Amino acid sequence: MSNNESGFTLIEASVATLVCTVGLIAMAELLAVTLRMQQLGRNATSAARLAQDQVDRLTIITDPLLLCGGSLASDEAGYITGQALRVNGGMYM
Repeated sequence: MSNNESGFTLIEASVATLVCTVGLIAMAELLAVTLRMQQLGRNATSAARLAQDQVDRLTIITDPLLLCGGSLASDEAGYITGQALRVNGGMYM
């Protein structure tokens, strides 16, 4: 029997398997983090879209009080009180 044997020993194969396993576990964890970040991004995009839809709806409101000089930004109490307004057959106070 010669001392010049070729091939892998059991220890070398075990170490290679361990290294590959650690690499695969790290990749699986990275995939999980990526999926979580994707879901957070999707939620943020949906929230921004819904907020923009609400802003768009508020900008096209045809409320008679707003058309007569009222303001959504007005901070004065009773800014339009006491004025009756007739629009399309309805009376608004």
